[in-house]
Amino acid sequence: MTTYEYLGQMYDIDRKIDRKLNEARKWYDIAYGVGCGEMSEDRVQSSPNLDKMASAVTNAVMYMEEATNIANEMSLLKRKIIRQMERMDRKFYNVLYSRYFEEKTFTDIGYDLHYSARQIKRIYDDAMDDFESRYGEEYLKKRLY
Repeated sequence: MTTYEYLGQMYDIDRKIDRKLNEARKWYDIAYGVGCGEMSEDRVQSSPNLDKMASAVTNAVMYMEEATNIANEMSLLKRKIIRQMERMDRKFYNVLYSRYFEEKTFTDIGYDLHYSARQIKRIYDDAMDDFESRYGEEYLKKRLY
């Protein structure tokens, strides 16, 4: 895994959790939709299909558990990476944090830190080199997924 991939995991964390939560919401919607009787002229009331409802709720709960597990696992990784960045030069920390945790562009980071986007790119490259030299042994030989 490269330094870019290692730090880039931060982009994916919230998206993975959001996807799982969206799936859970869909299953809850299905469960409640299945459980509600339909009203029409021909059919005044229908009883809920409890097997379909139970299955949908089970799926929703499974997705919620997966989201929770991902959140717990990834929060440890987030804290670890933040601690690693905090040990670096303040300028490097600010650029890497803005890039990977706030998902800002070089232009936006430059605006915030009063540098040009080109200068931020140079600082970013130096910060990535510094991060890799400090912590690369921990992740460079690991596979991503």
